[in-house]
Amino acid sequence: MSEKFDARILQAIGKQRWFYFRNKSGILLDKTTGLLWGNVSKGLLEKYEAIQFVKDFYGGGYSGWRIPFGDEFDLIRNNFPFTMSRESYCFCQDAYGSVISKHVRLQNVTSRTDRGYVIPCNDVLIKGTNYREARELVLQLFIYNGLIPIFDNYSYITELYEKLYSASIKPVKSMKPVKLDEPEILHSGLSSEFDYASLLGDYDLPEIAKSPIKYYKAIQEWTSELMLKLDVFDREKEKTIQDFNEISLQLSGKYEDDPNFAPEENDLLRSRREFFGRNFSLVLNDARKKILNFKRQAEELDTRLNALHDSSDLLVKLAEFESEKLPTFEFVAEDTAEIICSALEKLEYFEANRDFVKYAIEMFSQWSEDYRVFRLMRREEFRKLCEEDGIESEIWESWYSEWQKIRLKIELKILPIIEYKLKNDFAAEKFIEILDKYKRAIDKFFIEERKGIYQEFEQDEAGDLQEKWKLVSKLYGLTLEFQNDLLEIIFSSDDFESRLFMLNCAGDLLDMPIDNIMEYVKDRELDEISANLFEKFSQLKLKNYEIFLSDAKAYSMAQSDRKKQFNSLLSRMRKDFGK
Repeated sequence: MSEKFDARILQAIGKQRWFYFRNKSGILLDKTTGLLWGNVSKGLLEKYEAIQFVKDFYGGGYSGWRIPFGDEFDLIRNNFPFTMSRESYCFCQDAYGSVISKHVRLQNVTSRTDRGYVIPCNDVLIKGTNYREARELVLQLFIYNGLIPIFDNYSYITELYEKLYSASIKPVKSMKPVKLDEPEILHSGLSSEFDYASLLGDYDLPEIAKSPIKYYKAIQEWTSELMLKLDVFDREKEKTIQDFNEISLQLSGKYEDDPNFAPEENDLLRSRREFFGRNFSLVLNDARKKILNFKRQAEELDTRLNALHDSSDLLVKLAEFESEKLPTFEFVAEDTAEIICSALEKLEYFEANRDFVKYAIEMFSQWSEDYRVFRLMRREEFRKLCEEDGIESEIWESWYSEWQKIRLKIELKILPIIEYKLKNDFAAEKFIEILDKYKRAIDKFFIEERKGIYQEFEQDEAGDLQEKWKLVSKLYGLTLEFQNDLLEIIFSSDDFESRLFMLNCAGDLLDMPIDNIMEYVKDRELDEISANLFEKFSQLKLKNYEIFLSDAKAYSMAQSDRKKQFNSLLSRMRKDFGK
């Protein structure tokens, strides 16, 4: 069959299993199998009466009716549109052609009862054909056999079918099975670059603009066409969609604030979940819902118009209806197409970057869970370690607060890295890997070393300064390790923009030791020495590393120079404040 199938009719066929016919009474067709069934459930017959009833049945003008086989009945037992008593049995044939009774509702329950229902069955339309459940083959079956199907809830589709097919195709009088053509493979034509404008050529835009009736009918047709394209697209990308959905299950659900967390922590975890949900979960069903909302509202216009016909001031109401401000059909078409394109961008990104998407979703779960462990289990572990040595809660809680601030700074890097990766090709995985390494080094320091530094200088007269000096030195050493790792991945990239992004992203982590010491200096009584030190540290922090991004050697030298200056200032501070 060479003619192009109408997308709206194919869409309606896809939504319906059972079909009655305008020009064939007493029968209906099951789309799943292509079998005809008699539109009757003759009940509580004796076995011999059932056999005779089916033999004499001539529904729809077809011969060849028979008692269904057991497996044929199993396919319809819970879906048949006729009502039968739930406790009754239906006559079927077994594999040897003997008539048996099967329970109407319960699978695998047979009986030798001699009384039951019988529903005539006929395979006359599909015998000798290559029928299978495909919308195009179902449509061919209707057309070749001169059948006019009734579409549930789509009266205009039935009219459309008659207009397109019934007038030009005569019923097959012989009632012999017709060999069906292999259906043309439908292509959705969908992508993130979907050209919706090419479809508008099938619509009379000037006429639609003039008529509210043509307007809402056009929207119904347009949305049905888009829904069909999405259904075809699902078949085209079935494996990809399945894979995407499987790995993005971790993103389902809404974030619920944890009462144990500070507002900024809940904000962090909520925004992270929302970001990953927006960018890494497949939203074709969301696109469908949005498009169907357009269709429903167009149907509501139809319903409202019909309701006006009973109004006493009909013409006034019609004038009001006609003058309502509504978006143009072209804008509706553009908006619905944009909904689809936005959804498909994510799928296309997944296809091109499957490994990274999988990595990103797993990393999201791991980091979120790790932060929960830090805030609950690690805090409790830290408390016990400190209290075992008699360290007061005020002291250890201030340490944990400092630890928490560093962890938050690190956690805040994840979204900017992933967001940049979605638009640029750079070593996001390696960047996150060195952040994770830095994070674990910080955790190890606070668990294993923080208490010891305090105890080392607890009895000294200038213990506060000595403790601060050693603390800052230790943290600075961890930061230098992180900076060295960062240097390696920065200069493994040939892209200056990516280098600059990584440097700026990590900037506040690299400055953290300087910020820490500046905060300490500010908290003490400022004299000329401390003021001078404060200025020196400020100048060191302001050094611009961006100018060295084109030269790895120059960057490394600048980094080494900064380390020397920092250690020199730190030693001077220790000496001057120790006086």
